Amino acid sequence: MTKFEEKTYLKYLEEFVDVYINSPIKDNSGGMGFNHSYFTYYVIKELRPQLVIESGVWKGHSTYIIEFASPSSNIISLDIDLSRVIYKSKNSKYFETDFNNVDWSSIDGVKNSICFFDDHQNSLSRLKEMRWWGFNRAIFEDNFPTGEGDSYSLKQIIDQTGHQSIQLSRKYL
Repeated sequence: MTKFEEKTYLKYLEEFVDVYINSPIKDNSGGMGFNHSYFTYYVIKELRPQLVIESGVWKGHSTYIIEFASPSSNIISLDIDLSRVIYKSKNSKYFETDFNNVDWSSIDGVKNSICFFDDHQNSLSRLKEMRWWGFNRAIFEDNFPTGEGDSYSLKQIIDQTGHQSIQLSRKYL
């Protein structure tokens, strides 16, 4: 990595550390750690989307990170079970449903949006669905290597390995 690249990727690190330390979620076990949180913060801060679709809320840590990275972004937060949410953003609308169950045709800001997937679902299916609705940018937090994880990840797609726990995953290769 060149000095320029290093400075570019680290340019928000100090401010992010303060955001991360002050998170209202003190135990995010089962959720994103520091590295993925910083990556998400960095990408959202750089892109400044009008809208962020967050699929997989868990305790609300990613909502918190997204909100602090781009306070002017609208957020739609989806989870099939919102009972564990600790942090709720005033910039977010919450729906207890799956990404695939939403009719996105009436959503403003699709062209200047980003989908954030931390929902442990088949990444290829998510990509196809989001593209069908007109979304063109995404972050996939669940990116498991071969033989790991509970869903078919981008890394597994690129490695052309499939995932033994997913029925018929070889068809997706």
